[in-house]
Amino acid sequence: MEFNKKDFMEFRENAKQALKEVESKFGIEINMGNISYSEEAFTCKLEAKRTDIDADFVNWKKNCVYYGLAEEDYNSIISIRNGKYKLKRFDNKKRKYPIIAEDINDNKMIGLTVEAAIDYLKKRTRSL
Repeated sequence: MEFNKKDFMEFRENAKQALKEVESKFGIEINMGNISYSEEAFTCKLEAKRTDIDADFVNWKKNCVYYGLAEEDYNSIISIRNGKYKLKRFDNKKRKYPIIAEDINDNKMIGLTVEAAIDYLKKRTRSL
């Protein structure tokens, strides 16, 4: 194996397939983070999440009060420009855009400021 981007893309796919059995056996979902490498070695972070609980809801419940939002705002659908998004979780590492929303059409994630999320929620409740 050459240590280059192309080979690591193939490695990532093969590793994901190989880990499917482990995921089903233990009831977890495994995701591989960025791969850093040199000529002789590489490292990557593996993250495993339980599939029997909604980790996004646990994250939301734990953090919503710090950002001035409510537990009930989880999975709320808001309109941004011409798209519709669900409020999913918080990323406390992102100071400017800590609220993560998911596009309901293509599942792409975007970051929102706290102020923007609150404004979008207010607009949503006014139109109902």
